This record gives sequence, C-alpha cells and structure tokens, in this order.
Amino acid sequence: MTSPSNAYVINRRDFLMKCGWLSAGVTVLSSCNSIMIALPSTTDPELEDSLSWIQVLPGGKVRFYCPRMEMGQATSLGLTQVVAEELNIGPQDIECVLPDTNQTPPFKMTVGSEGIFEFFKPVSYGAARMREVLRLLAAEKSGFPTNQITEDRRGFILPDGGKLDYGALVPSEPMIVSADASEKTDEVPRQYAFRHIGEYNAIGHRWKPPEMEAIVTGQTVFSRDTTLENMLYGQVVRPPAFGAILKSADGRAAKAMSHTVSVIINTDDNFVGVVSSDPFLLSTAIDALDVQWELPENLNQEQIDAQLNVKTLRVRDDFEHTLKNSGDISKGRRAAKHRATAHYGTSFALHAAMEPRAGLAWVKEDRVEIWCGCQDPFFVQKRVAQAIGRNVGDVVVHTHRMGG
Repeated sequence: MTSPSNAYVINRRDFLMKCGWLSAGVTVLSSCNSIMIALPSTTDPELEDSLSWIQVLPGGKVRFYCPRMEMGQATSLGLTQVVAEELNIGPQDIECVLPDTNQTPPFKMTVGSEGIFEFFKPVSYGAARMREVLRLLAAEKSGFPTNQITEDRRGFILPDGGKLDYGALVPSEPMIVSADASEKTDEVPRQYAFRHIGEYNAIGHRWKPPEMEAIVTGQTVFSRDTTLENMLYGQVVRPPAFGAILKSADGRAAKAMSHTVSVIINTDDNFVGVVSSDPFLLSTAIDALDVQWELPENLNQEQIDAQLNVKTLRVRDDFEHTLKNSGDISKGRRAAKHRATAHYGTSFALHAAMEPRAGLAWVKEDRVEIWCGCQDPFFVQKRVAQAIGRNVGDVVVHTHRMGG
C-alpha cells in the first residue's frame, strides 16, 4: 500500500498550486484582465472543492476555511458544526476562518438564504474525507487495518484498546487532503452529517458563536477598524438619486483645508472624492464641496408610488410573481360564508449592511492588499485588478465579517 502520508497529505500552498490557483489559474485570468468583465462567482460548489476548506493543525486542532462570508446569518457556525460532526470534535477543537483570496480557490458568492442548503453536503464530504485520511494515517502508525479502527472523540480507538488522537497523527506540519489522492480512494466516505439524524454530536447543538462576546463588547475588528502606518482617509460624494449625472464640482474650498491631501473630480466617471490626512476632519472637506447634479426627469415620490400601486396591479391582474394559482375564484366567492379584505404595505427597503461600509487599500509596486467586508472577495479582487490595471494574482483581499 502507498504510504498515506505521501499519497493523501499535502500542505496548503502545494494544494493551491496543484489546483491551478497559484499558477495557471491566475495566469489565465491575468492575461484576459483587460477584456474580461469582472462578475460575482455564481458556480455552485462541487464536492471536491471542499478539500481546500479543511485543515488539521499540529496538535490536532481543525481549521475550517469557511466558504461563506459572515454577515450575521450564522452560516459559518452551522457549517462549522457540520465539520465537527464528521470529525467527532467539539467547539474548542475547531477554528473557523473567513479565508482571504490567497488561502482558497474561488467559491460562490455568499447569499445568506442558500448558505447551508448549497454548502452542507460539500462541507460534510470534505470533512469526511479528512476523517478517513486520518484513519489511514492511524492504520499506518499502528499497523492495524482501517476496518478495525473506530472513531473516538478527537481521534480513534485501536483494536487493542489503545487510542490515537489527531494530534499524534499530525505532529509537525498542517495538512489538507490532496485532491489527486482523493480520487484514488476506493469508496465515498460515510458522511455522518446525513446518518446521525436525530442523534447529532455537534449539528444543532447550542454552541456559543465564537465572536459573540467580542462583537457586543466592541472588540471585533471590522474593515473600518483596520489601520496601517501613515495611512490616508478617503470619502466619496454619493449621487442624490439613482441615475443622477455629475454636471460640475468645485473643490477649491476643500483643497484649501490643511488636512486635505487631494480632491478628485471626474465628470466622465460621475466621481467626486476627497483624500485627507485626518479622518475626523474629512467630513468638513466633503461639506465644503460644491457639487451639481442633473437628476433624472420626473423623479418624484408620486411616480414611484404609482408604479408600486398594488390596487392597480390587482385590477390588471399584472403581478410579476405568482406563488400558486389554482381553483376558481368566482366559485369560491359564491360559496364563501365570510369575506375578509385587507391591504398590507411595507416601505421600500434596500438589502444593505447596518455597518458603515468602508475598505482599506494598500497599493504597492508588486502587490495590492485590500481589507473589506463583502459577499464575494474574489469579485472584489477582480474589480480592483481591473480598476488599477493589475494582474488578478497580484491582488489579495483580506476578508472581514460584515456588520449585519
């Protein structure tokens, strides 16, 4: 038998190079940088994608590179429990990390309502693969066949009653499962996340979210809290309405302020912004700008209300979406003993974060680093590369939790 330590175990950098993300994958994207449109990642996850998400550290602790960005829906905690279920570990044995773009291959953009639905199975698969590779390592170390080695908390029980925990199997270097070696395994691993229904060891248990205390005590570092030495601060002027066009801007008063480093005005790009050395005085420079906008014609609340008038839509039977339509409404009305009519209205709302959105950029000669909270760090990576004319592989996005 080929040694599992050679056939199944690989370090993270080698894994990413083998899957093409640190070599060919980046080259292809970079060479097309000027002609490709940067779009969010919408490809559903494959089972083998999950091999790059789970790592066992020396000492036996598990690190989970969660492929879902966290914005308050707690998907990361739910998927962490899936990993724990497969590896038979507790909350103290696993670390959940929101990965930077240089830590995993690209994954699908985060949409809160589909996080568990789309990623439960691949995460379960990746963790189960890791468990079985660890079992192979236990067999190699103990000399017992794998079918006689049973699971134990954080490790395995041997036929002679001895125990091998994950720390003994991963003594010196972090490991993940090789994608090539995974294809050579004889069978699909048992996925306990689908077999332990009603008797879960981790899934559905009341685990304390690891960041909860830090969030409520103000210790969590959001992208807005990130700092670098000698950094500058910028703010842009937002259009007053969707579709508004920048006609002119006078930045002389803002430029005259001692803390102002630069005022950027670009009517072609509809852009006005200020760069300042003092974050607390930045808003005064913004207020000093004289910006003129051309608003779309006939933009008023009455027209918006008219377009959203449910009564008109009911008369025309012109609803865009119908959830269910069956039976005969006329017969139903005639047979009804009582009728009830009600109208419920809600204000127009945007899907927006409660956190004041901000990002930090450090542009160097050979590398660009971005710190931000976002739903798709790989989309941000591509957009930044296009905006400043860099190769995608030269841009690293450091992810942060979004503020709800």
